[in-house]
Parts: sequence; C-alpha cells; structure tokens
Amino acid sequence: MKRQTGYIKAVMTKRNYGFIWTEDGQEYFFHRAGFVGDFEELREGHKVEFGVMPCNKNEAGVKAVAVELVGVNQPSHEAVIS
Repeated sequence: MKRQTGYIKAVMTKRNYGFIWTEDGQEYFFHRAGFVGDFEELREGHKVEFGVMPCNKNEAGVKAVAVELVGVNQPSHEAVIS
C-alpha cells in the first residue's frame, strides 16, 4: 500500500473519527480503528502518514488506514486550519 503524508484537519474524539488534509487538496476520512497510537493525543495540524483503501461509506469512496503520527510534539500546521 502506497503511503501518503498529510495533516490532521479535524478530529472528533467522542465520535471516534477524523479527517486528514493533504497539500494537494485531498481530504480523507479515518476511523479511530485505523489510527496507530493514542487517538486521544491527536490534534489539528499534526503531521501524519497513512495508507488509502476503498470505503463505501463516503462520497470519495476511500478512507485513510494505518494512520501514524510523523514526529513527536509537532507544532500545528497553520495552512491546514486556514
């Protein structure tokens, strides 16, 4: 599976999912089960690496899986939020 890099756009810890934004403008849904690590530690702007696989539950037809933080204690990526 080809790995991609992106940034956490939003994370809904109580709902167990979030969204990843990539610099080419793509947005990917991910579920807590697809995150490797402590889901509660995710914050907007964190840089992540992830794979993509088919999903029938969203319009794009794909979802992010095996989502992992890149680095530790990262500063927010302001371009993601604006």
